Amino acid sequence: MLMKFGDIKSAENIFYSIKNKDNFTFGAMMKGYVENDQYEKVLDLYEEMNIKPDDIIYIIVLNACAGLSNYRAMNIEKQILQKICNKWQNNKIILTSGIDMLMTFGNVNDAEYLFRSIQKKDIIAYGAMMNGYNMNNQPLKCFELFEELKQNLVPDEIIFNILIGTCAQIGLLSRCKFIFNQIPLHMQHQQRIQNALINMWQFKAHDRSHPRSSEIYAELDRLSSELIQYGHRFDSSWITRSIQEDESIESVLCGHSEKLAIAFNFIQRPIPSIIQITKNLRVCGDCHAATKLIAKIRQRDIIVRDANRIHHFYSSGQCSCQDHF
Repeated sequence: MLMKFGDIKSAENIFYSIKNKDNFTFGAMMKGYVENDQYEKVLDLYEEMNIKPDDIIYIIVLNACAGLSNYRAMNIEKQILQKICNKWQNNKIILTSGIDMLMTFGNVNDAEYLFRSIQKKDIIAYGAMMNGYNMNNQPLKCFELFEELKQNLVPDEIIFNILIGTCAQIGLLSRCKFIFNQIPLHMQHQQRIQNALINMWQFKAHDRSHPRSSEIYAELDRLSSELIQYGHRFDSSWITRSIQEDESIESVLCGHSEKLAIAFNFIQRPIPSIIQITKNLRVCGDCHAATKLIAKIRQRDIIVRDANRIHHFYSSGQCSCQDHF
């Protein structure tokens, strides 16, 4: 409970007041650290343990290593994987966490070895492997593994979501259409699938290359009018270039990629209940303020992953970063 509210200090005080700690106690504390992005503390606690870790502990520590991705995490990951290979050959959850960990460090060969060591592979193991191939710029292997998967298992929503991302990564629109035609009708309108298809189109500032560009900019005009009506003032301090004669502060700032992506989501039918966007740069202050207001006006949660953090804009008009970005 304390960790969920970010009160790490109080949680630590309670944890260290417990004399006889068991794996459940350590696991709860480690999980709380992970939820608060305190990955180093997870590793510190793991090394402090004076009891034998169970499989849950190993899974949490591997996830922390993936989040940290430094030299220390790599060493601990290697130690755990040695224990996994010797003692947990039949534990698919731990092995899948190991695959994810190895792929995060770019160790594709060892991840493949671990994957092949799983006797009865499930959809989660295939998903971890396919996602890892995407992370390491090996999309063709992702398609190959999909064909293998279909021989024994039925692909789920997550698998198709990964595949659409693979198509977007290498620009294979024809392959994406082929994959989309294999998605069962009951999945085609699910949020993750729709978001994956939306994300295939990557917007850049003032981009007009999209086939629905006129609709996007019309929606952007509506959003801009609503923002002004609700008191938003476009902040020119976030403009880093000279404004041309045919431009205004509003037109320049409304052309930012995240605003285009948000507008694109609002012309979808049905409109996604949660809008998810990925941006390769840090979100600017004007877009941050505007997105908070858009989320409130349109009553939609908007999640933006930028170069710095994940911003969850709630329909209440607040952001998870508490304006620290």
